[in-house]
Amino acid sequence: MPIFLKKVPLDKLLHFLVGGVIAGVVYALFLNQWLALIATVVAGVTKEIYDYFHPDQHTVEWLDVVATVVGAAPVLLAVGIQYVMWE
Repeated sequence: MPIFLKKVPLDKLLHFLVGGVIAGVVYALFLNQWLALIATVVAGVTKEIYDYFHPDQHTVEWLDVVATVVGAAPVLLAVGIQYVMWE
């Protein structure tokens, strides 16, 4: 594992990965980058709202939302580059 990833908490890495998966799946289904981004934001915020109502099991961290949304960026950037190249 690269040294810079060792400083990132596992929870944030998981949010990043899930954000990428959500964006990729939504984009694959609907071929719409904006919809994929919105779905990723909604998923991240919804997860934190869930955490808010279950404080005995979870903690609310808005940086988790940021990590989820940032995880969508590489996927959406890749499909954007692909779109430009095949245009």
